[in-house]
Amino acid sequence: MKVSIYPNGGTMYTQSPSPSRPQPKRGDTRGWTQNVSRRNTDFLLSVEPDKLTGHGFALSLTIKTPPDTPDDWRKLRNAFFKRLRRMGMKRMHWLTEWQGRGCPHMHAAVWFDCTDEEAIEVYKAIPYHWLEVTAAYGSQRFGQYIAPITGSPGWFEYLAKHATRGIRNYQRSPENIPKGWTGSTGRMWGHTGDWPRKDAQVIDPPPEVWHQYRRLMLRYQIGKARRQGDKRRERYLREYRAQAPQETSRAQALPRLWIPADDQWRLLGCSFGSHGGVAD
Repeated sequence: MKVSIYPNGGTMYTQSPSPSRPQPKRGDTRGWTQNVSRRNTDFLLSVEPDKLTGHGFALSLTIKTPPDTPDDWRKLRNAFFKRLRRMGMKRMHWLTEWQGRGCPHMHAAVWFDCTDEEAIEVYKAIPYHWLEVTAAYGSQRFGQYIAPITGSPGWFEYLAKHATRGIRNYQRSPENIPKGWTGSTGRMWGHTGDWPRKDAQVIDPPPEVWHQYRRLMLRYQIGKARRQGDKRRERYLREYRAQAPQETSRAQALPRLWIPADDQWRLLGCSFGSHGGVAD
């Protein structure tokens, strides 16, 4: 039984008694899959938010009509990234999702190494660079969203809005992939630049501590969703808790959760304390 603690969240699992399935080779991507989503989530979990220096912005960028091929989408995306680099982009994380009408759009978090005065000009320039790159696809200014990312709270807000969706979300559903893209959609997410990251700290607690920690983690997330008024997230977690594997199960025990590392250590300490032990 393992507990992995990252800067932005954690995972829990038990070793399956059956042989693990071979992981598919990374080749042509066909939309959002469990493996694609897991790799994206694990990257975001590992980021150290206190070290994200510079001026950050969260972006949601849309177009009106879909490109004919994934390669066309890749080219316009790369052209946009090239413009951002010329403006002094320091780092970026991006992901592609689908609108219900079968058109791709992009969410991104991007940082620039600039002064406060320059950041204002960057803020104004970003959407217009996107409009120029995507003019052939009917993009409009009112369809673009940009907001500052301010420190750790801003980073966690970005995660909550754009990085916690599962593959069942309609914006990642294969049913909304544009026609002609189903054979190979291209990459669903990526990152570039200087990202401060930290490997997971892995703990192997006794079974009773592991199960207590699982219960506390779920309660923490349910309470957080309730305070934020996120009814959908609260309902999902309550349903997950009701359907969670029994304590004798060897199935994966918990979805990847977004909890600051300090709070994870406190919950783990409480779990050890309730069973007469002390976490190292």
